[in-house]
Formats: sequence, structure tokens, C-alpha cells
Amino acid sequence: MKLSFDFDFTLTNPKYQELAKKFIALGAEVHITTSRKPNIVGQKHLYDNRQVFEIAQQVGIPENNIRFTSYVEKYKFLKEFDLHFDDDDEEEIALINEHPCKCIGVLIQD
Repeated sequence: MKLSFDFDFTLTNPKYQELAKKFIALGAEVHITTSRKPNIVGQKHLYDNRQVFEIAQQVGIPENNIRFTSYVEKYKFLKEFDLHFDDDDEEEIALINEHPCKCIGVLIQD
């Protein structure tokens, strides 16, 4: 199974970190798909992405499983995934579920 988690307000939450760890323990391939832009040397950034890499390491997600979409719709990056978890972007989940691909967008809310 190939899964993806949003980062901000999703994988920054310890309970979703634990969920990701459980999927990894069960043998799932887990990724981070974030709307953030990647750090590019010499450019100013809206975000400091060190936290993305730190949490990925703590959870057990390899660095090469982190995707920065640079604010492009996530469904374009998730066509070969089974599930994508996002807690704060209903539009993004709707786009994933409306476009023809095998990925199912899951809106997780408390």
C-alpha cells in the first residue's frame, strides 16, 4: 500500500505521526506530500522546511519520499497512491477524489 500524508496541521500532529508509524510497521510505503515549496539555495522562503525533514526522520519516512508541490494541486502528484490524508484542505481532498486515479483522499478532522 502506498500512502501519503499532508504535512502542515496533519503530520505535525503527534496522533497522525503515530498513524503513519503504524502504517510503516505494517509494511506500507509512506510519503509526505506538501504544498510547500522546496528550499532552493539563494531564495527567500515562506517556510523553513527543516521541520519537514526532522518529523519525517522521527516517523521513519525516507527523505526521497517527501514531495514539495510548490502549490500545484496534489492530485497531480498522487495518481499512483492508494490514500492521501489531509486534515485541513477540503478542496484538495475533493480534487483528489474527483480526478480519475486510484488515490482516495481522506479528510481527517477531530
